[in-house]
Amino acid sequence: MFRRRLLALALLALPAVACASGRRNVVLFIGDGMGFRAVELASLWATGRPDAAPFADWPLRMAMSTPPAGTPAYDPASSWQDFDAVRHKVTDSAAAATALASGVKTSNGVLGLDPAGARLELLPEWLDRRGVVSGVVTSVQFAHATPAGFAAHVEKRSRYEEIARQMLLDSPLRVIAGCGHPGYGPSGEALETPRTFKYVGGEALWAGLLAGDTAFDLDGDGAADRWLPDLDGDGVPDPWRFPQTTPEIATATAHETNARLLIVPRVADTLQEERAGQRHTDPGAVPLTPDLPTLAGMAIAALEVLEPHDGGFFLMVEGGAIDWAAHENDAGRLVEEQLAFEQAVRAVELWLDRRGVTEETLLIVTADHETGYLSAPGESAEERWRPLESRGAGALPPLRWNSDDHQRTLVPFFATGPGAETLREKARGVDPRRGPYLDNTDLAPALRALWASPR
Repeated sequence: MFRRRLLALALLALPAVACASGRRNVVLFIGDGMGFRAVELASLWATGRPDAAPFADWPLRMAMSTPPAGTPAYDPASSWQDFDAVRHKVTDSAAAATALASGVKTSNGVLGLDPAGARLELLPEWLDRRGVVSGVVTSVQFAHATPAGFAAHVEKRSRYEEIARQMLLDSPLRVIAGCGHPGYGPSGEALETPRTFKYVGGEALWAGLLAGDTAFDLDGDGAADRWLPDLDGDGVPDPWRFPQTTPEIATATAHETNARLLIVPRVADTLQEERAGQRHTDPGAVPLTPDLPTLAGMAIAALEVLEPHDGGFFLMVEGGAIDWAAHENDAGRLVEEQLAFEQAVRAVELWLDRRGVTEETLLIVTADHETGYLSAPGESAEERWRPLESRGAGALPPLRWNSDDHQRTLVPFFATGPGAETLREKARGVDPRRGPYLDNTDLAPALRALWASPR
């Protein structure tokens, strides 16, 4: 029921059929903290089967390693000999996102810079110089580590205000969608006093965005000191379109080739994961906060803006709160977030099909790292490494959390569409349980080669 409800909400935003354009497009789905077990758990609860995710039958099914800079490469042998081996020298989301977006490993906590502090060229920046437009969509704050890893260059991921300013004022992104609204709480409740403006670039920038400005006085001296970029080269800064209600978001479309879309749902840090109500209960037991967009709906709104561009598009869609639920060892909320992420994948597939651009779009599903070290119950490693036991749809299987933090286990990597087979060629090795795997630094070079190759 929960899965069907999410899909119904997503389908409301699907547009009419259009013609294919013959360009190259990529949609990269990142489940933050999504390990193989998270996919298995959600599938078992939704269907009673371990392999019912919408990407489970995609032609490319691999794994990916995630170690940050300065740590050893993933070792298949030691990872399965010692249950605790993957607990050490783990990545955070900032280092992982930077590796995915640039092809270069960096230190934990760093965004868009190498370990020595040199600026890295991120995929949207590289694509912008080639006429390809980009966007990021997330179920957590848009200035959080994963979306920021595709648009910001800072030495500390905690510098949210500066990250948001870079994303909104300096980056080539045409779409930014994510949480962090100053005026609303975790359940979408209106606040009498704004809680914080740090996730949206500061109070002055936020006020200017609400007013539709293209010039901003961020230092408070009464004169504009920052401007929105002129992305189309016509000499005029390109404003953000900023729909304020869920119906406005659901009907967001591109009217001009220089359209830019900013979506900040009226909620604090996550779309649904932090809503009030009992924790550690069955998925859907606590009603969803009404009148908020879904991750699927925001992804479709982003596609409506990006797809009309002649040069093609790149879109990153993050299920950011999978990680949040796993840190809390909350299986019910994790299943909710995993299913919401999967419904975004399915909704995008349906949108591409109806739009007629499936054959020119590469879809990738992966994760930045695993969180929670979810396993089957048991005391021995072999017991915990067993598949989860199905109790049928609508029932959580017996399980065990072995951590409240990240691990260096392999994460899932699925792909379908043009270019998927070239990713298979990037395999670094073969894991005895997960099969062929690549590294997170292999993705950006492979995508750049895809766009650079003859069409």
